[in-house]
Amino acid sequence: MLELIDKVPLSEIVVIRDKLLEKQRNGEKVYRLESGTPSFNVHPKVKEAMKKAIDENKTFYTEGSGIEPLKQVIAQKLARKNNLTAKSTKNILVGQGGMGTLYMLIHSLVGLGDKILIQAPVWISIKNISMLTGAEIIELPTKKELDFNWDLNELEDTIKKEKPKAVVYVNPGNPTGGVGDKEYMHKLAGILEKYGVYLVEDVAYEDIVYPGVEYETIFYLNPELFFPSFSMSKSQAFSGLRIGYTYIENEKILTRARKLLLYTTNGVNSVAQWGATEALKAEYDDYTREMVKEYQKRRDILYSALTSIPFFKMAGPPRGAFYLFPEIDEEKYREVMERKGVKVEPDANLGVHLQRYLLEHNIGSIPGHNFGSPHNFIRFAYSIATEYIEEAAEKIKEVLG
Repeated sequence: MLELIDKVPLSEIVVIRDKLLEKQRNGEKVYRLESGTPSFNVHPKVKEAMKKAIDENKTFYTEGSGIEPLKQVIAQKLARKNNLTAKSTKNILVGQGGMGTLYMLIHSLVGLGDKILIQAPVWISIKNISMLTGAEIIELPTKKELDFNWDLNELEDTIKKEKPKAVVYVNPGNPTGGVGDKEYMHKLAGILEKYGVYLVEDVAYEDIVYPGVEYETIFYLNPELFFPSFSMSKSQAFSGLRIGYTYIENEKILTRARKLLLYTTNGVNSVAQWGATEALKAEYDDYTREMVKEYQKRRDILYSALTSIPFFKMAGPPRGAFYLFPEIDEEKYREVMERKGVKVEPDANLGVHLQRYLLEHNIGSIPGHNFGSPHNFIRFAYSIATEYIEEAAEKIKEVLG
């Protein structure tokens, strides 16, 4: 186990974030486009629910898999939004945010001697959590022209050749903002069922899907084989409160997951659970929809700015999440940088080069290689407040134009 831990790298993303925070502490104006932290606040009534929980001394140990009132509300939400009628609240597990929930699921499915198939590019934690299982990781590149989804023929060929035990699919995607729509995901589900491959469906951004996309989660199609990883960080602005959850019908996997939850967490923060019990009620769905409208506004502002820069290439605005993931045209990039008197080495990682240049101007970004993409991609997040997105867009045009 120690050897596996030693192989897992610390995040370059954290290093970039820390440099921006240092600039901010020194009184400089920074634009946090590297950060995937939502700017929205928890709903006022949800805050009141947590205050009430403290006043009522609901601060003791809870059931290891989550408090029953929260699991009942989750069951109602699964029926309302995810096409699934829960067999029992015993099949629902409340985890330590999306990260803890993914860890619990992935480690319940694969181990030494197994193979696990993941997207490339993808949120780096997917790969690192998988590394800690000891399983062999198969990275299958997605296609930019398919909205950063897999070519399903390539997927089936890879499954036949590599015989993975499990697949992890993030939808909507981070860092790409790509979305696998209903038709695509049903086809993907058919392939996985055909070969008996487990699916971890990471749907942290399930609510952040923009108009014109027919989207749904697919774990309901085969709850014995498919397992969702939900996070409240994005849809309910719970990023610091750390609540995630899953639904598992497969008894063997459920038993493993309960053990992992017990011996890593043994009950998520009690006050946060009472807040989640309020936040997942149907009456707050409109609050989430208002957030999405604001994200779309931010997306359009930043997309317009980036498409005005000659070396950025994008097929269109992202259809989900809150990230832009433009490709950098090398020839045009070198021309622009040369005009500015900035040297670009022949073998330069363009994402890193641009990220460092933008950092000099207090603009955050993340080089694409951190997510497993080619070196000529870069990620910008538009989760910060709209006024800052507007300022950042103007700053980008000034710095790169």
